[in-house]
Amino acid sequence: MNSANEKCFITGATSGIGLSFAHKFAQRGFNLILTGRRKSELEKVAEIIVNDYQVEVELIIGDLSDIDYRDSLLDKIKITDEITVLINNAGFGEDHSFFNLNISTIRSMLSVHMFTVVELTHEVLPGMIKRRNGIIINVSSLAAFTPGISRSLYLATKAFEHHFSEALALEVQPFGIKVQSLCPGMTFTRFHNRQNQDHPNMLYKLIHHMSPEKVTEISLDQLNYNKTLCIPGTFNKVYYAASRVMPFPVVKQLAKLRAERN
Repeated sequence: MNSANEKCFITGATSGIGLSFAHKFAQRGFNLILTGRRKSELEKVAEIIVNDYQVEVELIIGDLSDIDYRDSLLDKIKITDEITVLINNAGFGEDHSFFNLNISTIRSMLSVHMFTVVELTHEVLPGMIKRRNGIIINVSSLAAFTPGISRSLYLATKAFEHHFSEALALEVQPFGIKVQSLCPGMTFTRFHNRQNQDHPNMLYKLIHHMSPEKVTEISLDQLNYNKTLCIPGTFNKVYYAASRVMPFPVVKQLAKLRAERN
């Protein structure tokens, strides 16, 4: 990856996978544009990265569920004609039945997981196509392959991210642009820590967690092989393979057990 005068745009960069990507691209000499909702935390991230790697870091603070904020990001991309890497990492989960979610939460999840990914991708592509060079990493989830096991809206939006990435990769491959659907399993991030607080049972203790650093290391390594789907970790690959052949009645039973536990 040639980093001369190039920029990497990362959403949700205050912690976890987004933060790890920020460090890895800064280490490669990329200047960064980082987004997040927590200003003080993002400013600390920027200070560390600037001191450690001597690159430029621009911060754009806001909530991706706000259409005006997303429009400001699109305007920024139009002005900045050097974005070679886009990482759509921002996301959140709600471990509740769909009918128990309020409408504002539903709209926020659709906006963050779907509208943001599509809008930012659409805005960076003209520059990437013109330069015939670019990388787009959409952070989906292993959960994209397990429809029906509760958290219906989260699973559906993550499945959208994955299928959008797969189709887009075919469209832009002739222009030298790489698109990756990154589908990690359980990861030591603020997101999964919050999800697991209500599930201190043996099942969650047995599930193999990966570090954000390992996830991003595998993601960047897999880009060299031009494969759109990236599932980090042997355990997660086995889970994915099983989900492809698991009879739907078994999926329904798992969903029922999960619902009863909640």
